[in-house]
Amino acid sequence: MLSKKKIIALCGLVLGLVAGGITASAIPDKAGSGEPQRSNGTALGDSGGAADVPSLSNQEQLMSAVDGQVLSLDGIPIASRASYSKAYKYLRQCQARRQFETFVENSKVDPDSLQSRPEKIMQLDPDARARYLGRLAMLEDRRQECADWEKSVSLDRAYEQLYLTALESALAGDQIAASCFVVRTWPMPTKGSPEYQRVASVYVENSKGLIDSGISNGSWPVVRATAAALSSNHAVDSLLAIDSRMAYQISRLMQLGSGDSALSQTYGYDAAQFAAKIESPMELQRLDEEARQLFQTSFRSSYAEMTSFTTLCD
Repeated sequence: MLSKKKIIALCGLVLGLVAGGITASAIPDKAGSGEPQRSNGTALGDSGGAADVPSLSNQEQLMSAVDGQVLSLDGIPIASRASYSKAYKYLRQCQARRQFETFVENSKVDPDSLQSRPEKIMQLDPDARARYLGRLAMLEDRRQECADWEKSVSLDRAYEQLYLTALESALAGDQIAASCFVVRTWPMPTKGSPEYQRVASVYVENSKGLIDSGISNGSWPVVRATAAALSSNHAVDSLLAIDSRMAYQISRLMQLGSGDSALSQTYGYDAAQFAAKIESPMELQRLDEEARQLFQTSFRSSYAEMTSFTTLCD
């Protein structure tokens, strides 16, 4: 629980951070795999965490195991270069800080915001107030540790680092990293840039393997990420290379695993859309039976955890 003294201090911080604001309704939340083999023989497990890969030492760049190209570690502190998982954690936390600061800056135009009128903070419901104050505290807490990275690395390079370390962590066993990679929760590098070409290439080459693994091991985060990617289709640059059969199974799994009836109906509608593209009734029946079997065995007839990807990937 935040003390009254700390709440007052953070309220003061609101005015100090920016002159603009964020409306109460616009407060953002904080932001599974199978057994594909890495080049070092490490297999994905069914736990949420990843085993640390060998030390990245103090180098500022190294050869990526994913595509054999140089992976820049520019701006990442030496302590966070001990493993891909540590580098990934540092990068995603600094990206969350930068993204929230951008949100704050973009909301300055609102004269009725919480930052323009900090007295409104106490009018929020307790959960929203705690989330808002926590995000403001995070903004300041991470400012110094992220400063060198933010100054020394372009946005395109930053996103490249984030996606590549997420993928390395996913291949080392981190199913949450796998889901963040599949759903493409962070911005992509500028389209047409070398960084975009590289990220797009490794996404196309690795996303389906992560999805196959997630289905085999009963990873709801990976299945949810796939369903979200299918739903949004990422506008005109969809890189998700899966066919209607897999898309149908993903939607059916989410339909079966959604505890909320309205959400289940939504996924059922998605499944019907993909089913319409499958010409063989026998094939459709086989896919449906397989989805039910997977739900009962790999997913143990459980409900999907619906934590937002913003929270999971911060």
